[in-house]
Amino acid sequence: MRKMIWIAILLIGCETKEHANAELDALAKAQKAAAKASAHANMGEAEEIGVLECDQYIRNYENCLMQKVPPTRQADLRAALEDEKRRWHAAMIDGASKETLAQQCRSAASRARTTMGDYGCDF
Repeated sequence: MRKMIWIAILLIGCETKEHANAELDALAKAQKAAAKASAHANMGEAEEIGVLECDQYIRNYENCLMQKVPPTRQADLRAALEDEKRRWHAAMIDGASKETLAQQCRSAASRARTTMGDYGCDF
């Protein structure tokens, strides 16, 4: 009878460990999805420039940062992106043409292909 009790305890313990591991995996996936959703939420309409090339560049850059850039490099690269976005927003307010901004964003994308290419990012 004692042997049966120990076997039952071992089986329950194994099932509990497997269940706990599954829950931890699910929690990790949920946290990653929440972080990604939060980053996308922060890129709301106020963040868009209103120029297709610029908005596409910003989305690609953000996706690259979140998915491929090591955390130790993200802060510097995000700061560079924020500087570009501020300049482009200011240019729009100052009346720059959309074609001028589109060219600036195409140039930024070309530079990003070089600087972010090591991370496997596409622009």
